[in-house]
Amino acid sequence: MYPPILNLSTNLPALAIHFFRSGPPGGRHLPRNTIRLADDDGGPYGQGASYSSAGTNAYKRTSVNSDSAQSIDDVLEYLRYMAEKGDVGAQFSLARVYYDGSRTVPRNFGRALFYFGSVARQHWTREGKVVGKEGQQGGGGGGGKGLFAAAASYLGLMHMRGEGVPQSFDKAKIWFQRGVDLVTPQTPLDGGIVC
Repeated sequence: MYPPILNLSTNLPALAIHFFRSGPPGGRHLPRNTIRLADDDGGPYGQGASYSSAGTNAYKRTSVNSDSAQSIDDVLEYLRYMAEKGDVGAQFSLARVYYDGSRTVPRNFGRALFYFGSVARQHWTREGKVVGKEGQQGGGGGGGKGLFAAAASYLGLMHMRGEGVPQSFDKAKIWFQRGVDLVTPQTPLDGGIVC
């Protein structure tokens, strides 16, 4: 009765690695955000049973489980407003939210591509000429140079993996090279898969 299960469990790590590698180049997308049971209705033992939802934390407006979907919608609305005004930091933040997704915001590669492209268009023309100043500051206090390079890295990753666009290693290499030219630590790692 038990041998088939035991046999499967001995091969489980190999099956998991095979499943991860069977996806697009660079492997399948792994979830970046951890979900804690205490964040949802107090965990497995119900409301009030965990530290995050009991005692002095039960009525905090800033607690994780109080109107979190509403607050995320407010943040996204603000970021969209700032992105429409051309704020590089807001555009990049929206692109990351849509690329990675979350429990309340599903992954949307089309929107991520739009916002990463908006960031890139503020620094490069379609032909790849630099239109922005290298020291340009993006909104939100971050340096524009780093955001431009990171956006190029994400655009290269999306083209390499075929996420939201047809898969194209040539376009991916172009975007990775643009990110390398601005010197960002992540771009050479992603570009090494393509080159």
